[in-house]
Amino acid sequence: MTIKTLIILSVIVFCISCKKDIKPTIQTEYLKSDWVISDSLCLYIEDSTVLTDISPFGYENVFKYFISGDSLILRRIMTPWKKSDFNAVFKILELSKDKLNLQFIRGHENVFPYSPNKNFYFINNRNRKNNKIIKYLEFSSSYCFGHCPVIDLKIEQDSMLFIKCFRSTRSNGLFQHKLTKVEFDRINQKFNRINLDSFHLGSAPVDVQSYSFLIQTEDTLTLRCSGSSFSINKFDNNFSLFIYYLTNLDWLIELNKSNLDSLSIQDNSNRQFYKRTK
Repeated sequence: MTIKTLIILSVIVFCISCKKDIKPTIQTEYLKSDWVISDSLCLYIEDSTVLTDISPFGYENVFKYFISGDSLILRRIMTPWKKSDFNAVFKILELSKDKLNLQFIRGHENVFPYSPNKNFYFINNRNRKNNKIIKYLEFSSSYCFGHCPVIDLKIEQDSMLFIKCFRSTRSNGLFQHKLTKVEFDRINQKFNRINLDSFHLGSAPVDVQSYSFLIQTEDTLTLRCSGSSFSINKFDNNFSLFIYYLTNLDWLIELNKSNLDSLSIQDNSNRQFYKRTK
């Protein structure tokens, strides 16, 4: 073997080894979307926040997120643990317009009780069953024997949102917010995924959260229902996800524009039970 051949082979081996060290480029413009697993487990990624039920504990639904190389990092908001436990790390194995595959790397076991390398295979929830535009919306959620967000919200004409927060919420009392087009479209898109023939709720035991809806659309359709999904055998999962989104809407609106330098959370008596400052 000649010296020239050895040099060429050495260069090839070096290039291959360098290529292995190159991390894949993540097209972050695909990331902001509504990702689901079988229409039930969700990962709703917005401007700087994530709403997800990957964590099986209902008191932690909203996280700040960051991208570092090929990793999606979820920053916890409510945490009594040390700083090193703030983050949950997922490796992005695949990201396209239609698919998001994540591999769990690490996170606090009290929030993410998964073994390392567990994979989550999400699809983009583009399912649309209607083409309605919300003109007016009223929504209320009740107390439960647990960490249920208790709020009343109303969306009026010109996308003006009013929210009154009572318990396990980001805000305290009544506030109003002018929805941007993007914020309104996020709500409206989730509404249009619901099978309107299944827009009803059943009775619920006293310890289960119940809901109340009044929705009017621009084409004069009016929808009303109250109750819970507890006693409904074939409940529309997209309806459930719509409720899940609305009960966390004040968190998403406030935290998308917050840097977490100051944070307080209210209990059922509007007393501050958690606060973090600089």
